[in-house]
Amino acid sequence: RKPLTLHRDFKPANILLDGSLTAFLCDTGFAKAVRRSGDTRLLDTTTGRIVVSRGYADPDVVNGEYSELTDGFAVGITLLVVLTGRDALSIEDECE
Repeated sequence: RKPLTLHRDFKPANILLDGSLTAFLCDTGFAKAVRRSGDTRLLDTTTGRIVVSRGYADPDVVNGEYSELTDGFAVGITLLVVLTGRDALSIEDECE
C-alpha cells in the first residue's frame, strides 16, 4: 500500500493556474508521506513549534495532529475563500 501524502499547507496562494486554467498545487515544502498510523505532526524542528497558515488550519493541527482530514479542512476553507472573496480569518471568526 502506498503511503499517504499530506500537503500540510493547502491555501489559495499555493494553487497556480496555467494558461488553460489547469490548477497545480505548489509549495510542497511541508508535504510529507506518512503511514496511516504514523506520526503526522507538523513541527518546526528548530523551535519545536507547530507551523500552520492561520485561517486554514484545522483545530486538530493546533493540537499537534495532522491527517487527510485536516488537509480536507484546508481545502474547504480555500473553497470558501474563492467563492466568497473573503479572507480565511474573517470566515473563521464568523463561524465561531
